[in-house]
Amino acid sequence: MAVSTYDSQFLSSAGKAQVAKATDLYNVGAEIYKTNPTAGKAIMDNAHKQAEAIRGQSGYSGGTDGSQYITQPGYQKLPYSPQPTQNGYYQQPYQFGSYDGFYQDSGLAQIEAANKAALNAYLEQTRNDVNAQKSTVATDASNLANQAYIQYMLAKNNIAQNLSANGYTGGLADSHLLELETNLQKNQIGILQNRDNTITDLEKTLRNTELQSTIEAARQQADLKTKAVSGWQDYMTQMNNKSRDDYYRMQDLEWDKTQYYTNLASTENDRIMKNRAQARDTVLTLLAKGKLPNETTLAEAGMSLNEALSMVSSLRV
Repeated sequence: MAVSTYDSQFLSSAGKAQVAKATDLYNVGAEIYKTNPTAGKAIMDNAHKQAEAIRGQSGYSGGTDGSQYITQPGYQKLPYSPQPTQNGYYQQPYQFGSYDGFYQDSGLAQIEAANKAALNAYLEQTRNDVNAQKSTVATDASNLANQAYIQYMLAKNNIAQNLSANGYTGGLADSHLLELETNLQKNQIGILQNRDNTITDLEKTLRNTELQSTIEAARQQADLKTKAVSGWQDYMTQMNNKSRDDYYRMQDLEWDKTQYYTNLASTENDRIMKNRAQARDTVLTLLAKGKLPNETTLAEAGMSLNEALSMVSSLRV
């Protein structure tokens, strides 16, 4: 979609500028389409709709790609107006009606929804990953604690058997067992601390991700709102310019229309007066020859038979 040969031929300078702007918007949508097809297509469709509305004011469509010339049904040109009458002069090229409507129909609302969906999906995936890692850490810690206890029991049995086989009893046996129990407790405490520290780090990572996502969402929202306000201001400027152009175009139309009918009336009056003068000459000529004119000739002359006879009598006198 672009300013075609037909656009250059049939659109005003303002119309061509508006189609060029719509083309720029279409190209932006095409770029967005590469990463976000839904939002990109909405922007491209809206841009094409804008360009078609402008072409429609001149009575044609550019087709799907804007390069064609397809006459609109019912379009006609009056002799006093070079502009199309279908849809009227005052149809707005955009039909948003409000800022909210502009935000929705310009495709920015779809981009906002797509951004939110992407961030929410990322957060959900991060939460799932963190929860899965926390579960793995807890399971590994439990397994390590069980293994430490099993090693403790095996060592305890071995020590008891070795000491007994070598004839050691009493305080020495108790000392070795106490050492084993102390080591078991240290191992289990270390396993639990490592588990808790790892889980704490994972939860901290999740909180940081949520915070960064909130910041990014706010940044994206602010960027969209900035674009929306700028676009709305451009739209209102276009509407004001168009209202002004429509006013002057209407004045030109009324002047052309008045001039057409004035000229038409003047031409018709001249024709009637010329025919009447010719008919009067015919009536007088016939009467001078002693012949009576017929009713048609008298009617064309705008005279009755008595008026014609009186004119002849006055000429003779």
